[in-house]
Amino acid sequence: MGLSCLILEDTLHSGKLLSSTLFKLEGVEIVEVAQDLAQVSDYYKEGKADAVFWVAESISDAAEAFWLGLSPRPALVLHSSNADLAITAFRLGALDFLSLPVQLDDLQRAMHRAEEWVAFRNWQTVPQRPYFFVKSDYRIVRIPLDEILFVEALGEYIRITTADQKVVTLYSLSKLAEWLPPRNFIRIHRSYIINLDKVNFIQNNVVSLGPYQLPISKNQRKSVLDAIQNYGLL
Repeated sequence: MGLSCLILEDTLHSGKLLSSTLFKLEGVEIVEVAQDLAQVSDYYKEGKADAVFWVAESISDAAEAFWLGLSPRPALVLHSSNADLAITAFRLGALDFLSLPVQLDDLQRAMHRAEEWVAFRNWQTVPQRPYFFVKSDYRIVRIPLDEILFVEALGEYIRITTADQKVVTLYSLSKLAEWLPPRNFIRIHRSYIINLDKVNFIQNNVVSLGPYQLPISKNQRKSVLDAIQNYGLL
């Protein structure tokens, strides 16, 4: 799945390195860099951010209380060169505490934890239907979940491919990934989400679905194989 994240920095530009490192990871959309916890609350309530990557050297009691008062709270990863904040991270319910300067492997691990947390939250809270509707040209098209082969990002649009049709609509691939059932639909690439029920085979870094062959990115390969293992690899 994709991850919409907000960077919270305690001083101006302290999150600049984190932002540039996050940008290298597939499936991550940076929606804002903020210096105010109130902005975090607003973005999360509006559904614009799944996770917060908080860069801080100290966290005041007031800031800690504000965060703990958010209900519900977004996924949190705390970044600091102050090792004492690891205890604060535990109190705040952070998914991970990363020392600064940030390392790409550590950040990728934290991102996967956040993705799993968001997927589990959505699975618990979003009522799933066996279909959804999208606007395409001048039509409203019904898309049954069990007919989807894969979904492809096309800039600000997505293309939904089934065995019988291809439907282009104005929507975010990351946002659709939040709604799709995570057990069946997984992201294999920055540009592709596939339906595991439709996989013919996987060979090297290519997955076959119907007549299509799609690439699996290096960064997503492990999560794809893990999903297949969980799905029921004999």
